Amino acid sequence: MPIPPNVHREEADRPAREVVLSHLRNWIVEGILAPGEIIKDTEIARTFDVSRTPVREALLQLRAEGLIETKPQGWTQVKPLDLAQVKLLLPVVLNLEGLAARMAAEQPDREMRELEQAHRDLIDLLEEAGVPVPADSAEAVIVADDHFHATVLAMANNVFLSGALQPLKMLMRRYERIYYGRMTVVDHDSLTLHQRILDAIRAGDGEQAAALIIRNLSNSPLHAAMNRLDSSLAAESGGSE
Repeated sequence: MPIPPNVHREEADRPAREVVLSHLRNWIVEGILAPGEIIKDTEIARTFDVSRTPVREALLQLRAEGLIETKPQGWTQVKPLDLAQVKLLLPVVLNLEGLAARMAAEQPDREMRELEQAHRDLIDLLEEAGVPVPADSAEAVIVADDHFHATVLAMANNVFLSGALQPLKMLMRRYERIYYGRMTVVDHDSLTLHQRILDAIRAGDGEQAAALIIRNLSNSPLHAAMNRLDSSLAAESGGSE
């Protein structure tokens, strides 16, 4: 089991379960733990210098999030990827993101400062990195873009929506990372859409905010790949008739 070196084991302000969960989730999403990799709870416990109890609790949460699976033989593995699931996942994520933007716009006391700052941070990063974004700047741009969308979700102020959307976004990010590496399609058009999303939320226009954020997220590499796959399958089907 390829556990990265130099793991920070001491995070005194967080429960052991949360520390283990955060690291394992990140390793799976980033592809450090590959699809099909066997998960050994004893090795994880030794790495983090904890008992097997918080490790098992973390594994239960990861199984609930769809990142690992337990086989009848009793062993646990990183869940293999299934592109068919992406077609089921994408419309759910897009519509929940749209709902988040709508609910953010409809909050009676909207506090815009954090969203405005997230937008400015992304503008600064793109101005520094240039477009198209070079490989050595892509991660920072992806993180900043994620923060903008996470801020919209936080503004929706609904724990049920957050609880539903965040694990699904983790699954989507896993597919993006493994199939497309650190590719980012964030560009000046994305910034324009972000500004329009921000403006719609500020104006309390939930319908417009939802439509714009769905349009923005539809530019993801994964969504584009699914559209190409659909077109290819449709062409093959049409040619066989």
